[in-house]
Amino acid sequence: MKLVSSVLLTLSLSIAVPAQTKEMLRLKSELEFAGPEKDSIVAHKLLDDGRKLVLVGKKTIKVVDITTGTFVATRPLNIPEYVEDSPRVISPDGRRMLVFGNSLTPDKKDKSKRPASVWDLETGKQVAVLQRDEPIRFGEWSKNGKTLVTTNIKRPIAPPTNVSFWDGETFEYRSSLPAENVGWFRLSDDGSQAYFSTAATRNLLVLGKLMSPVGGPINIWNTHKGKLERTITVDTGDALSKTRTPAITPDGRLLLYVAEADKSNDRESRLVAWELSSNSADQLKAKYAIKPSPKFSDSGVFFSHDGKYFYFDAGKTLQIYNTSSGEKRYELTKDDVPSHWLDDHRITLYDYRDKMVAAE
Repeated sequence: MKLVSSVLLTLSLSIAVPAQTKEMLRLKSELEFAGPEKDSIVAHKLLDDGRKLVLVGKKTIKVVDITTGTFVATRPLNIPEYVEDSPRVISPDGRRMLVFGNSLTPDKKDKSKRPASVWDLETGKQVAVLQRDEPIRFGEWSKNGKTLVTTNIKRPIAPPTNVSFWDGETFEYRSSLPAENVGWFRLSDDGSQAYFSTAATRNLLVLGKLMSPVGGPINIWNTHKGKLERTITVDTGDALSKTRTPAITPDGRLLLYVAEADKSNDRESRLVAWELSSNSADQLKAKYAIKPSPKFSDSGVFFSHDGKYFYFDAGKTLQIYNTSSGEKRYELTKDDVPSHWLDDHRITLYDYRDKMVAAE
């Protein structure tokens, strides 16, 4: 019930408080999910229209109409109870859900191993089983729901990673990335392409294999045809050969990464932006490169919700740049990395778990 209340309170803020106004938060609705089944929420998804919230329990599926604060649908769910490898993932349209297997279960009495599967949230029935040589421990749909990607590890833990692609609606297997040491990857919004880089691994006596935070060039993989379309060079004219902390803007138009030499220091590195707006991988081009002042954080860059700005930890300050031009707009005394931007980027919101703080 607490989850439902907090989600509805957040949504009431986004709907009831227009930009450039200051109003007191008010509770819009409070709903009891458990019901006579004594159920509890294990997964939830706010649909793209922002008006419906899908809540999945162990035994039931309930849909909340955010505008009225009421349940508009309740359906049974018949998934056997077992310890799952990862939290369940709901598709963008709220119709399907990926349920992980139990390869990591600590329950020695449960000897029946279950692979990852996909369930229909409108019927409450299983519609597909995803079979791979290794267990599936991470998964997500592309933004349009047409492609499902899975890996054998829980990101961002980083031993060697196998990445596979499935049809997001029929769940037929398509292809896998041609490398086992994928350090970073990202699906395009339509799921037709995957951007990825590989990274060296090193052995640790206690932890086993650990992925290096520095990778090679960025590659573009066609998920439908199962072939490499292009490799984006790292070199920006300064003999740089490694990539670090790559990221793609929320609108999918720009790829940003820190380019550095084999034995780089911050003064030699560059923050490089590539334009990804064209559908053709052959027409990609470098847009701008930024020198550190004084350094780039290992945590990488973050974006405002609409992608208009990106920002990073520069040591003692938080530096904020215009994403389209690469122009530095603000430099703030560092408090923390904001979790949200409000009121047309005039207010930053910081999430400290036990409280939230807004700064103008």
